[in-house]
Amino acid sequence: MLIWKKGAAAFRVLVGSLLVGLLTPLGMADPSGFNFDALPKTKLEVPSAETNMTVPKLPAVRLSKAPKIDGVLESPEWAESVKAGPLKDRFTGQVPRDQTFVYIGYDEKNLYVGWKCFDAEPSKIVGREVMPNSRFAGEDIVTLDLNTFGTKSWDQLSEFIVNSLGTQTERIAGGRAGKREWRGDWQAKTKIDADGWTCEMAIPWTMLNYPAKEKFTMDLNFIRRQGRSLQEQSWSNIRPNPLPELLGDFEGVEPPKAPKPRVQTLAYSAAEVNQGVFQNRVGVDARYPFTNALNGLISIAPDFRNVEDVVAPIDFIRTERFLGENRPFFNEGDRFFRLSDSFSLGNMFYTRRIGAFDVGSKVYGQLSPKLAMGALYTNTLDGQKSTVLNLRSSETATQTYNVYTTSNYNQGIQNTSHGASFKDRYDTIGVALDLATEQSTGTEWDSAGSFSVSYTRPTTFVVARYIWVEPTFSPDLAFIPWQNRRGGYVFGSYQREYRSGPWRDFGFNVNVNDFRTYEGDIQQQGYNVSTFISDKKDRSLSIGRARSTFFGSLDETTSVVAGVNVTNRFKQLNLAYTWGTLQDQPAKFYSLNGSYRLRPNFDVAFNYALQELGGTNRQTVLTTLYQVSRDELLTSRTVINDGDSNTYFAYRKAGLKGAEYYFIYGDPNAPRTQSRFSIKVVWAF
Repeated sequence: MLIWKKGAAAFRVLVGSLLVGLLTPLGMADPSGFNFDALPKTKLEVPSAETNMTVPKLPAVRLSKAPKIDGVLESPEWAESVKAGPLKDRFTGQVPRDQTFVYIGYDEKNLYVGWKCFDAEPSKIVGREVMPNSRFAGEDIVTLDLNTFGTKSWDQLSEFIVNSLGTQTERIAGGRAGKREWRGDWQAKTKIDADGWTCEMAIPWTMLNYPAKEKFTMDLNFIRRQGRSLQEQSWSNIRPNPLPELLGDFEGVEPPKAPKPRVQTLAYSAAEVNQGVFQNRVGVDARYPFTNALNGLISIAPDFRNVEDVVAPIDFIRTERFLGENRPFFNEGDRFFRLSDSFSLGNMFYTRRIGAFDVGSKVYGQLSPKLAMGALYTNTLDGQKSTVLNLRSSETATQTYNVYTTSNYNQGIQNTSHGASFKDRYDTIGVALDLATEQSTGTEWDSAGSFSVSYTRPTTFVVARYIWVEPTFSPDLAFIPWQNRRGGYVFGSYQREYRSGPWRDFGFNVNVNDFRTYEGDIQQQGYNVSTFISDKKDRSLSIGRARSTFFGSLDETTSVVAGVNVTNRFKQLNLAYTWGTLQDQPAKFYSLNGSYRLRPNFDVAFNYALQELGGTNRQTVLTTLYQVSRDELLTSRTVINDGDSNTYFAYRKAGLKGAEYYFIYGDPNAPRTQSRFSIKVVWAF
């Protein structure tokens, strides 16, 4: 409590010195004649998003004539559409100076959205990425959020994002593989003019999963982020930490009848010469929509060897390290296979527990607007056989239930787990419960679980969680970082944004924990605190302090992380330094990473890390990327771990429709450089 009081006092002093701001609207007019001069001139001193708890509504309008998607937002072609706006600042709840208006309508083929983004300084509009499905850090973007099932759930939300250059990124609800024939093809065009920039979108109904009803209401939101300020505007959910139940309503949608289901197929051939030995691997994926909201997938001999894996960092960690997943089979519909809260007992399905397999299948999607499912089966013909089944019910916007089972058979041993979870939130108070059991052939059932209570406000989040994991609880397909563990932690965070002065945002996190073994010994006990601040010159600074004991040994460290151009990967640099004690030994960790655009379409990125702990470990990762065209890319990566070096080169022509081609020299995931050349071709049918 003493730490918390001192931290809170220091925070109040700092925030008190930073809370200044005045924003004066400019006189501009949108195509429908909105009078910007009539807006009140409001001081933006404290966040008022707390009062924006209403759900806005728009009537769905069917257009008799489709607008031309050319980036030119002309009034006649959007005259029948319905208008939303002006959007509001997500942190303050006020209408900003650079206002945004949105127009939306639909016909039998597409959903159409037009954006008018005013900007008093159009020469400072930021657009960098031209590769589809890029991340648009620090750029001017517009985002359409859409949940066609109207359940006010993040799990069923799709996002369509466009930057000011017209580059498109989409995140389809549930996850979808990268091939354009499977993801679907939509249109977006943009134009920068003297008033700011405009964007027009056309999203085909065939890309969207939606209920089999003649008329329904969809969840909807329009979001704009300004690149130079990183400030977000929103039509609904006008608060710093959005809530799903505050998504807006798009009422009375009458969609076309879903197209007749058909099988979609991706086939590949990967011929390679490795150490003088020739082989040709072939495989096929087939996808079938059982309904407009439920999909099936079969994968035979998938190619995982040419998928670039995540490079595991070398910084010290006391548990197994959790790594992300890049393999398309597991990313397809991945949201339907999230069985437990990763911040509780662990991840009850960790896809990396399944290696290369011969045959895999999965069924995922919505059985009804409230009931979702994910079922997965993989079979390595001479070994591992794995099964996952998950059912999730979203009873209300805040309340979800989850039940699941996993099974893994390997070398004559069957391991099975069952589990359930429950989440709900009552205004600002949330509760969550995770329960799981596990058994292997010839052993007793073991159990684990967690219970938490959380408190959520626009700028503040606090959670207290109790966790128990029995000593031999070890599901084959799960990531359980700790066993023989019971105890809990309290985590709190606060974040603040500024609309005037030199600072962009400020925040801090506090975590206090106490865990014991089932025998009563201290397993982990301590705290960590961190604070961060960034300014409007795109620089950031983070400072952290951590102190914990683990079975009597001490970890006590201080960390500093500084960055420049933190939202611009074309000239970015970050430096991290941690020093102190780990496992009762002196320890230091250094990390320097950055990325830079040397010339148009040619980027380099590097990461150097050094760990001093009872010896010295070094890691260097160097990546180069040359973008030949929208769908052509030359890349290379070199990974050096304590003298072992692996380099590979690749050319790909992919990302759009039609056949895809990959030429690879080396092995992306080998510990050392391989004399290997592979040619891979992917066809869509």
